[in-house]
Amino acid sequence: MKAFLTKALILTFGLGLTMTFTACHTEGGTAAAPVVTKVNPTHSISGTILTADGKALNGAVVTINGTAVAVTGNTFAIAGLKDGTYNIEVKRSNYKTATSTETLAAKIVEGTNGEKTGMNIDRTFYLTEEVTSTQVAFSTSSTSSSDEITIETTSYTDGDGDKGNDTDASITVAAEIPEVSGDEYSTIEQSITEQGGTMDDFKVTLTNITSLEDAKAVARVNNVATSRLNRATTAMPNNNELLAGVAVNAGRYTVTMPANKPFVVTIKMPDDVKGAIALFHTISGDSWTRVDMNNPQIDGIQSIDTQTSGVVRILLSKVKTQSFGFGVVVEETQAGDTEFEDIVAKTITNNTASTYRLSGMNYTVKSGVVLGDYSKSSLSDFLRKMMIRKYGSRLVKAAKLVEKVYEFSPAYSMHPYGVMHLEGMQFVNKIRFSVANSQAYYNVVEYGDWYVFPYEEWSEIEPVIVHGGGSN
Repeated sequence: MKAFLTKALILTFGLGLTMTFTACHTEGGTAAAPVVTKVNPTHSISGTILTADGKALNGAVVTINGTAVAVTGNTFAIAGLKDGTYNIEVKRSNYKTATSTETLAAKIVEGTNGEKTGMNIDRTFYLTEEVTSTQVAFSTSSTSSSDEITIETTSYTDGDGDKGNDTDASITVAAEIPEVSGDEYSTIEQSITEQGGTMDDFKVTLTNITSLEDAKAVARVNNVATSRLNRATTAMPNNNELLAGVAVNAGRYTVTMPANKPFVVTIKMPDDVKGAIALFHTISGDSWTRVDMNNPQIDGIQSIDTQTSGVVRILLSKVKTQSFGFGVVVEETQAGDTEFEDIVAKTITNNTASTYRLSGMNYTVKSGVVLGDYSKSSLSDFLRKMMIRKYGSRLVKAAKLVEKVYEFSPAYSMHPYGVMHLEGMQFVNKIRFSVANSQAYYNVVEYGDWYVFPYEEWSEIEPVIVHGGGSN
């Protein structure tokens, strides 16, 4: 009689991370290692250009790593790209520039001896209208003059083109030059002349500084670390972050207003926003300074009116280039324990009696930040806007599936009839963002880091020799 002993062996390779992106999923075969001719696969990038409301936007200029790409209508495509990092920039006049960075790397095809395939990346770019500004000028007329711009709006389209909750909350800014007499105008004109200018080139411009680009520029001026620029903060004191702001540009001039006739900057906003904000002031190149709205001690501010519902009025006794920003304190707290989601890849089986050289295994993780429930208020709409600033293109309607590759270096020799597994976990973080001194909050889910590890199972058949006796 013969007996056999079966041994089950498990080999664990330990923890590992990989950041190699892939673009498509293929069904893996399991056979003896084939003889293949390895080639260097190439990749492609295509894109669609839309307005913030999801409508086709023609006339954009697209560059990839600084090289122009042909655009047909509101779409573009380029093929034959090698492994590497590609910076995509989409520009159009009167719209803010949209960018995306893509890392392209060949994917190992399951069931082959290291054969690879390329990635095909398709992206949608939502372009929002450019920063707005308005200009007012002094005149010899005795009547006052004013103009207004909207500096913040909460209407937005998410990464999938769906309109978010929108209460039509907005912040508008109006500049008003008071009525001045002929003598008062002459005094202002003489002041401008003494500063080397003329009344023809002296105008006051208000500009929205709540755009991502402008907020970054302010942050750079204040020497904020590069790692924080993408959060669009402006280094305001006491952990305040920019909610909305306006730049008052008077060029190189400083004008003293006539007595009891201040230059007025009126900011209109919902009362629930007004109740949570703090006012900050900066001269170009200086840090932000908090302004006590009940007793302002900033040169050039005569007084601040906060008594009227939905309005903050800044009365300037001196007009010069300066910025006013409204900050809020956004608090981040855990909305629950950190969770983990399983990562399981398709197994690869060697169904032959020969060893099989395995170069890598594909697996899928989730990517993105998903906004969850929130409080329904105007300030929550602004908070959502700040989440868009913070997370940028990572903000999605639902988590995206992204393929990765666990690479064996050097290639691993699978045992005959072995089965290779790849398992792991991904961190899922739940955070609540809330605005201090308000009821506004948003819950978000972040799909974060992960780890994966491979292990192989196989059976080794060994004969067992049995010594038997005889009889007569």
